[in-house]
Amino acid sequence: MKKWLREPLLHFILIGGGLFLLYGLQNDGFENDDNRIVISEADIDRLITLWQKKRQRLPTQSELNGMVEQQIRGDNWGQSKNTSEFLLRPQFFL
Repeated sequence: MKKWLREPLLHFILIGGGLFLLYGLQNDGFENDDNRIVISEADIDRLITLWQKKRQRLPTQSELNGMVEQQIRGDNWGQSKNTSEFLLRPQFFL
């Protein structure tokens, strides 16, 4: 029994289990805001303004949806967001 108490593997497992338990207690729930992409009204207004400057007209609904999808995929932000859950706030309808 004393040999097991001196075993480093046992210490490693106990400390690791304690860390997992502590993390689980501090982080209630599985929802993680890091996996959400938020498109605000200001972002949509910026997209519309950029479109107007380039095309000299307002974008159609499908064009605006395409621009929002590009933002979500990270095409215009220079970063890739790999997530299947998207949160669009607020919902926009033109």
